[in-house]
Amino acid sequence: MKSILKKFSFFLKKYFFVYSVYRFFSQDQILHSKILNNFFLQSFRFNLAREKISARQKRLIKNIDDKEILDHFNALKKDGILVINNFLDRESLDEIESFYHSSNLENKISLNKFRLRGADYLDGNLSENLPKTFSFILGNKIIKHLPKLYLGNTAENQHWRLKFIKDVPEMKDENCNNHSDTFHNTLKIWIYLEDIEKDEDTLKYWKKSHLPNDVLDKYRIKKLVEGVGSPRAENQLMESLRFNLFNEKIKKNTLVMADTSGFHYRNFARGKELWRGTIFTSIRINPFFN
Repeated sequence: MKSILKKFSFFLKKYFFVYSVYRFFSQDQILHSKILNNFFLQSFRFNLAREKISARQKRLIKNIDDKEILDHFNALKKDGILVINNFLDRESLDEIESFYHSSNLENKISLNKFRLRGADYLDGNLSENLPKTFSFILGNKIIKHLPKLYLGNTAENQHWRLKFIKDVPEMKDENCNNHSDTFHNTLKIWIYLEDIEKDEDTLKYWKKSHLPNDVLDKYRIKKLVEGVGSPRAENQLMESLRFNLFNEKIKKNTLVMADTSGFHYRNFARGKELWRGTIFTSIRINPFFN
């Protein structure tokens, strides 16, 4: 009996070790392990993810000879956000509008409301998957190549949605608080379907906050050790570190691509109820393995 218990104990320890290593090299933000979840190891993990992604970017960029792609890559890498006006061609816009009307989404929107976890108000949210045959998904070189290059990954992992969000005036959810999504490069992409004023429900992004910064890195890692997966930060901290806020009116048919490991938030509707329509995708991959 003692021999069986000894073997079982050895198996559990081995399993725990393997599982811990797996978690350490996963894209999970929080490590539920007192041994692994300390400032030194989280700092090592944080910087190793950056180094691995940077090395893959350097390998992939050797195969890119398109100046437009390279210019957009450098702009995104520099500021953490890329904005391109008049992004979709007429054919793509027609496809999306046809899909929107054929799906009868206008009549579904008001019926889809839910309470966000941790929020104190109702936020209507309706999403509909876009067909993968849409021309802008298949044929647009920026959509096809830039996310792969920036994330250092060649996998086809884009899942686009037609998404509508409605905010209740003068109230907000957790995404209206300044935050970072994760500890490594990750992308969210929006194509806006209508003009949105800058004081309405648009993305606000602290330029260059995705880059190494001693003060901000220590703050992020401290929050991760405390078990906060998406660290919040006061705007005063970002201003004291001299980050500049992207806060612009966004016109219809504008693409906004952002590395949401940088700090960002979205505004809420002011003075009126507002439906915001976007074409949206979120791309997050394991930073340690390709």
